Amino acid sequence: MKSFYQKFGSWGRTSQWWLAFCSGGAAGLVPVGDAGAAIVYSGEKNIGITSDFNGVFISVTAQQSITQANGLWDLNPFFGGLGIANSPGFQPVRSGTGNEAPILALTFGASVGGSLTYSSGWGGSGAEDDSGHIGAGVGQFTAGQTGYLGFKLLSGTDVRYGWMRVNLTGNGETGSVIDWAYDNSGSPILTGAETDLGATPIVQQAGTEQTLSASQAGTGLLMEEGAKIIFSEGAAGGTYAGNIEGAGEIRVAGAGGLRLSGLNPFSGTVSVLEGSRLTLGGAGNLGSAQITIGSSGSLEFDSLAANNGSANTFANAISLDGQAATLNNTGSGKVVLAGSIASNGGLLVFTGGSIDVLGGISQVGSLSKEGTGTLTLSGSNTYTGATTVAAGLLTVNGSISSSALTTVQSGAALGGSGTVGTILVKGGGTIAPGNSPGTLTVSGDAVWEAGGNYNWQLVDALGVAGADWDTVDISGALDLSNLTLADPFKVNIWSLSSPGASTGDALNFDGGSNYSWTIATALGGITGFDADNFSIYTAAMNGTNGFTNNFAGGTFSVSVAGNSLNLVYEGPSVVPEPASTFTVLALFSSGVLHRRKRVVRSEK
Repeated sequence: MKSFYQKFGSWGRTSQWWLAFCSGGAAGLVPVGDAGAAIVYSGEKNIGITSDFNGVFISVTAQQSITQANGLWDLNPFFGGLGIANSPGFQPVRSGTGNEAPILALTFGASVGGSLTYSSGWGGSGAEDDSGHIGAGVGQFTAGQTGYLGFKLLSGTDVRYGWMRVNLTGNGETGSVIDWAYDNSGSPILTGAETDLGATPIVQQAGTEQTLSASQAGTGLLMEEGAKIIFSEGAAGGTYAGNIEGAGEIRVAGAGGLRLSGLNPFSGTVSVLEGSRLTLGGAGNLGSAQITIGSSGSLEFDSLAANNGSANTFANAISLDGQAATLNNTGSGKVVLAGSIASNGGLLVFTGGSIDVLGGISQVGSLSKEGTGTLTLSGSNTYTGATTVAAGLLTVNGSISSSALTTVQSGAALGGSGTVGTILVKGGGTIAPGNSPGTLTVSGDAVWEAGGNYNWQLVDALGVAGADWDTVDISGALDLSNLTLADPFKVNIWSLSSPGASTGDALNFDGGSNYSWTIATALGGITGFDADNFSIYTAAMNGTNGFTNNFAGGTFSVSVAGNSLNLVYEGPSVVPEPASTFTVLALFSSGVLHRRKRVVRSEK
């Protein structure tokens, strides 16, 4: 290796630690204060190393970099390959004790501490031939590939050990500094470790695999990309509280499954194998890992209401790798899934407490909403299978228009201000448009069956459909032919004092006046309408808080005008035209508006 000249002058104050890289050239360095955490991690920086001799200067502790030349130092321009120059405060791990001995490439998970070899004072390392730190030999960096260098930081009597992940190249080419970390307590650190892994961590190298239980997994896991660890648990399951870092793959097997409770900045893949389950208490338990769920597997969120917000928001991408999988909120909080979900032809079951899906659901699979909580689908959901609302509330604020059919079963409800495909409201099922209030758009046909419900909210009697009262906008036909007199379709009126309120008198409602509100439109027409097959309720029922405005003596009715289904109110002074509408009398005692048995003309 050719020698190089240094004239750093007064540059490189001992109160700071800086590192400078120069492609074909240099590096000098310096820390700026101490951080509180034991291990201080930079996060991914991806700082480019320039191909000229100006270099890049990095503050290890302040986590900053500059690329402008420093006029107080110079480097021999004939120094080939990537040069790394260091100040007395930054000492990289070397192959020898000389201050120009090649910097040593360390393996993933290697311990950086006092037992390794360092130099002192100003120093550097070149890479113009196989005698430097780039080459094919043991301990050398491979040009253009990621590697680790170790270092110690010196400030007075204080010593800190750290690692830096770099991609080093030859002369005249660009490289990068990806990230780094150091242990602020002075303890040794494993290359690749971003947090404390405890006293007995397990390091899993690329291309290796082992099976263990949670009790055998040590105090932490450090996994290299391409490594694999299988947690095999019995019926009782296991809990792993250690931190998991790196990439690679974790597999969860066994009926009892695995619960993760540690802080896990893990970026690899977690596979829940057939019939097993993975339980998480918060977003920090799984980092940015991609999650794959096998047949009959489940991902469970033991959420806390006190953690609502970022702690209950998971950005992980989720995919099904089997016939059916379950996402279950077993806790009291609201779980937010911000990553993408791919159903891959299987059945995706949502159950338990409230879950918000922001990242969208794709592929050809089906969806089932079970459990008493609310599932909210936002954004564009492009899955093409059927949607079944078996229990609780499915709120669609985005789009599921590509879903083949959405069926609302008894005891379940469909709401929101988004777009659905063809819908079927079964007996005991409920359609509840909007978000207090709003418009639910149906891109297809709608079928309402006997015994179904429409929870209809009214804020302003003189307002606009979709803004001041609920409505359903159907691009296809509305089929009412399955309704019966014995089991009528129920319209449950719910007055609100303002948008988003839960109760109160609606605005601008006068019990002595007449009103007509469009509660549904169907561009393809309305078939099978018979007013005798509707009942209107003003008392609190089916999850509503009822209609609280005074309407003594007034009557509500349901009618059809062209392609519109209307809810009509007539004050007590109005004498209805014979055989024009279906009229019901409000009885405050029962909340049921009884029908007058009269012939109804369906207007089309």
